Amino acid sequence: MKKQLLTGLLALSLTIPGVAAAEGFKSEMADHSRYMESGKHHSGREHCKGKMEERETMLLSWVEKYTPEQKDRWNQAIKERKEIVNKWHSPQFAKKREEWKRARMAKKAELKKQVEEGKISKEEMKQKFREKRQKFHKMKQEHYKTFNDLQTAVKNNDQKQAAQLLDKILVQMEQHNKWMKDKMNAKQPTM
Repeated sequence: MKKQLLTGLLALSLTIPGVAAAEGFKSEMADHSRYMESGKHHSGREHCKGKMEERETMLLSWVEKYTPEQKDRWNQAIKERKEIVNKWHSPQFAKKREEWKRARMAKKAELKKQVEEGKISKEEMKQKFREKRQKFHKMKQEHYKTFNDLQTAVKNNDQKQAAQLLDKILVQMEQHNKWMKDKMNAKQPTM
């Protein structure tokens, strides 16, 4: 009898905290739902846009401090980037964005079909996907590293290093702008 009573009490003592935690979780989810419905949340693009504006402001303040002779070139590169991004997201460009998406999906489907037909192995398909991603991520990682190095140089007030890194970031931005424009102006979607 005592064993059954102890077992019952033990089970009850273990379930009560779980029930209480679940109740708190439900109320958090309700709060989150109300927050999302209120429209106060940021969509992905708006959030990214805000971060980019903060970064631009920070970069331009560093340009004024470390490489003021480059200010016009920086303003031009940033203006060009904004125009490219706005064009990319414009409704007039939606058709081309969809073409690119279909072309990417078709390329993936073609590789999967080759696997099914036995022309290539599943590992070869994964390797091709990996190579494509790595090429893009390598470029992105280089940009992040340069920016982080710049932040360190600014923090340490290293004028020479900050000036060199600002020049490097400017060149990267101009090259990326050119790459994006070339892709957008291409007749056929390229991967």
